[in-house]
Amino acid sequence: MGRLSPLWAEPQFPTCLFGQSRLRFRAQQQITGRADVAVLGSGISFGRFSEAPWPELLARRSGLQLRNLAVPQTGPEAWVQDDDLMALAARSSLQLVEVPSCLRVSNRFWQLHPRRSDRIVRVLPGLISLYPELDLAEVVFAGHLLRLLESICPRRFDLIRDAAERAWLDRMNGLLAELPGPVVLLWLHFPQPRALSPGADLVQALRSKVRAVIEVKVTPNRDAAGPAVHFPDAASHSRIAERLSQLSDLM
Repeated sequence: MGRLSPLWAEPQFPTCLFGQSRLRFRAQQQITGRADVAVLGSGISFGRFSEAPWPELLARRSGLQLRNLAVPQTGPEAWVQDDDLMALAARSSLQLVEVPSCLRVSNRFWQLHPRRSDRIVRVLPGLISLYPELDLAEVVFAGHLLRLLESICPRRFDLIRDAAERAWLDRMNGLLAELPGPVVLLWLHFPQPRALSPGADLVQALRSKVRAVIEVKVTPNRDAAGPAVHFPDAASHSRIAERLSQLSDLM
């Protein structure tokens, strides 16, 4: 008998490698030369829980050659540190960046894994001093830590939020400086709260450095179970692709 899995077990989509990168990308048609669009993003653009994620739909509808470099549980810190990913992104006429969570970068309170931006590899002294009552030895995932800190003391958590937002803006500026451009930001809006989602003030601070900011409202997959409910439904992926259908005008 095969091993049983929970009803919400994540589907395993084929993946591929590019160059010497240690990151695994969603399997796609290989583009040997220069691509029209390179996508940098995390789980939504990769297409976790989605049979047909928006990058695939966009390529079909627009005819653009699209290289999907999105990897689940990553952010600007992981992208910039991967030389092969950045080289591939540069070999495109336009770079499209899915606006990441502020949780996806290290800050003055903790250090994240270089390739898995959801994992904490080191809690820094500032956090230990700020929350002396908390045993942080076994905290591994950033999302878990975030919920724990906010539940203990919302007032102290404001300092955490401020540090995360400052670090996010610094890393995003660093990312944009490394990309040849033009760069378009894809800012996805969920109707439900998401951990440390960047606000309008943060995105506004980047507008002068990008060609455009494209905003799309997406709907969580409410018919799903487990973690899939935190990702867009099929209609949302289609809506994103439709919203980006005139992307060639921005090249």
